[in-house]
Amino acid sequence: MFMLADIINEMLVSNIPGFLFSVLIPLIFLIIMVKDKSSKYLMGFFCYGIFSVVFAFILNQWFSNYPGQINRVSSDIAPIVEETVKALPLLLFFRKSNFNDNLIIYCAMACGIGFSIHETLFYFTSFVSLPGLFSLFPLIVRTTTTSLMHGMSTAIIGFGVKITKDKEIIKLPMILGLIAISATIHSLYNILIGTRLAIFALLMPAAFYFMGFALMSDKENAKGGE
Repeated sequence: MFMLADIINEMLVSNIPGFLFSVLIPLIFLIIMVKDKSSKYLMGFFCYGIFSVVFAFILNQWFSNYPGQINRVSSDIAPIVEETVKALPLLLFFRKSNFNDNLIIYCAMACGIGFSIHETLFYFTSFVSLPGLFSLFPLIVRTTTTSLMHGMSTAIIGFGVKITKDKEIIKLPMILGLIAISATIHSLYNILIGTRLAIFALLMPAAFYFMGFALMSDKENAKGGE
């Protein structure tokens, strides 16, 4: 209990609470005003992604306090924790069957992108502390690839929800397996980004994005032609 109180105090003195409220409150009002159901879901999942940073922060700090774990946070602990936390609201789609299948994947990606905002804010504050043309390009690259990485890793789990929502037997193993795949992709990104192989980490999210975009476009075109 004492360790949890320390973690919460550490979070309160960080920029997380102020950032959360400054972004979430306007978005909540926007969700209330929007009439289109699909847009409401997308923005709702985006807001959850932003807010889920709190849960991920607490869990990451909790696990990192165990002996020998502090150096494994970014490569082992954080990817599993964050991908699991981001995937939780997708389980709601198992209770409803009247959704466009692609909406599940779009909501998953919105959740992941919402989660990435706090991380991209960190890159932005680093740029502000050391502004310049040579800092601007890395800022753009890191914020873009981080958003895509979080978005696409959650979209992979969303794909699992999409194809198993009517298949009771394989739901759990499929979702757990895809969380493991997403966590592995996330871990590879975190490991490679600080090495000479960083280019592969930067290209990986973009490759997944364009592959997913192409697949979903083909399916939508096929439905339109029927």
